[in-house]
Amino acid sequence: MKKEYRKVLAEYLHLHMIRVPKMFDPITEKSKEFNIYLDKKGLRTYDENTVKITALRLLLRIGSTPKANIPNAFMKKNVSIEFFPRTRVNIASSDSPVVMYDETRSPGLAYETTDVYFPLEKSIFLRYWGFGDELRLVKHKDISVVEDLNYILSRTAYKEIYSSDKSTLEKIADRMNIKVEVKMPGNL
Repeated sequence: MKKEYRKVLAEYLHLHMIRVPKMFDPITEKSKEFNIYLDKKGLRTYDENTVKITALRLLLRIGSTPKANIPNAFMKKNVSIEFFPRTRVNIASSDSPVVMYDETRSPGLAYETTDVYFPLEKSIFLRYWGFGDELRLVKHKDISVVEDLNYILSRTAYKEIYSSDKSTLEKIADRMNIKVEVKMPGNL
């Protein structure tokens, strides 16, 4: 894969890491508090639009500094596009779709042992792993990989887990030992 395409992909994942409610909600709340403070001091008239703009500007700066640049950290990792051909699998996603996972420690892009998963559709996902510039296309035959992946992806959900298949959501809830309300498009 050309370097410029890898860079676009890295920036795309970075965007999906920061645009989620888990990140946006607390930043918006702090932005609101800051703008109310400025209004009370007479420095700026409070309005919701300014709150959102301030929060968005801050979000765009997260992971973009020279010393902590998330897209550059992705560029240092190997990439695989992994898929399940001709099978009826359902990879779940959530309101926090980019997931870092490490069996040995708290995950971080700076660790070689941290994998990053991002579902692309119900039978395809991206995986960043190790250090290097490899690009692999991985065809899975063992569908139990999907159940493990769904569990990993669901553990970092903020409030919602998504799947086009009700039984997938029920399996995730059972494995996580939680009670959930499963809403399918016809039942919303």
